[in-house]
Amino acid sequence: MGAHARVCQNAISPVWKANVPPKVRVFGWRLATDTLPTRNNKFNRNLELDDTCTICGSSKEDAHHATITCTKAVFLRQAMRKCWKLPHEQTLRYTGKDWLLICLNSVDDATKAKTLLLLWRAWHLRNDIVHNQDRETIESSVAFLQAYSSTQELSLNAARDLKGKTPLLTDPTPSVYGTRESKYNRWSLPPRSWVKLNTDASFIGLGKPSAAGAVARDHSGKVLMAACSPLPNCEDAEEAEIKATLMGIKLLAGLGHQHVIVELDCAAVAKALQSPVNRSKQWALYDEAKTLLMMFEDHKVFHVNRENNMVADALAKIGRSAGSCIWFDSFPDHIWDVVTQDSALCDPE
Repeated sequence: MGAHARVCQNAISPVWKANVPPKVRVFGWRLATDTLPTRNNKFNRNLELDDTCTICGSSKEDAHHATITCTKAVFLRQAMRKCWKLPHEQTLRYTGKDWLLICLNSVDDATKAKTLLLLWRAWHLRNDIVHNQDRETIESSVAFLQAYSSTQELSLNAARDLKGKTPLLTDPTPSVYGTRESKYNRWSLPPRSWVKLNTDASFIGLGKPSAAGAVARDHSGKVLMAACSPLPNCEDAEEAEIKATLMGIKLLAGLGHQHVIVELDCAAVAKALQSPVNRSKQWALYDEAKTLLMMFEDHKVFHVNRENNMVADALAKIGRSAGSCIWFDSFPDHIWDVVTQDSALCDPE
């Protein structure tokens, strides 16, 4: 973790204490620490040829540009000023890496929450243009934010601890978890606009090498990302499985997709991700996984049979000997063989 990231982690309480859903706070944290998958960040990681904003083409697309100065972000903010109290434009200017924290520290709690919701929606509009052919309108976003904010305020007022202490930050659009009983003993395509992430772990015993595997594919079966990695110091299979799932979620989070299905063949981990309270020894890992999942607009988690998870299983086994590998574009032949076999058998959902 860089020096700036450590400073932000210590000073980022304006984001974590805001009265917004957890997924919006996670977004705010990523915005404040400049870890959103902007073109500038991807360019710096050699994942883009240039960092120019594809929406307005006027400057590089960093986090501030995407949520504040880009064309659609400006239009959304102008429309929301008619119904919301928002920070003055001068307060939203770029003053350095801590611009967001400076802004949030200068406003009251209600304005702080609305500012984070506004920036979260601006990022959604950016992703809609980049990935979904600009289907969302400013008008629909204004209506969404008004309804979402009203629902959130009602939830905060109604859902209070019985002892009268802290409010329970409930999300009015909860995620879906469960067990998928597939009629096919093979992997199946996700719906259009969704990405399916499959994860698995190879654990053969305490003190022996374990490894993780993860693969993400879109509705056409195209592989977006595949990875494997050793997992040192795993006490049991559950720890290995949740670490594998966490690895896959972290990698997928950087690719900018908003609708995600997570499939794994470990029933215990799927059930633990479903439960609002976790008393497992691995509770910290589960909490981290849930928090990261909340930054996607929609996500679902399913337990599937091993036959539905062949590629992730193969990757986990490869990780025990191959070490840490991540593929985004080209894949080794032995990975393609398993993917091709899986894809040849798959059926649309």
